[in-house]
Amino acid sequence: MDSVKKQVRKKHGENLKALIEEKTQGSSLRKIDAKTSKDHSWLGRVFRGDQNITMDSLSDILKEYKIQPKDVFNFSIKFSKED
Repeated sequence: MDSVKKQVRKKHGENLKALIEEKTQGSSLRKIDAKTSKDHSWLGRVFRGDQNITMDSLSDILKEYKIQPKDVFNFSIKFSKED
């Protein structure tokens, strides 16, 4: 996977996890999984940036936790000369 995709997935996952933890005072993956109907192992991979997430799944999570999309995508990435 190229570095830009990896950076976007990682930053997005980190932001999503932090925003959910802020809303829930640090809920475990199992509690988030129960609330969103998303598998906890899948959520862990999304949060680490190892798993691609569809817009539909992201929308479900954003709706459940009342998170604005702009907050999840509030990050910058570094481009190499090859990008």
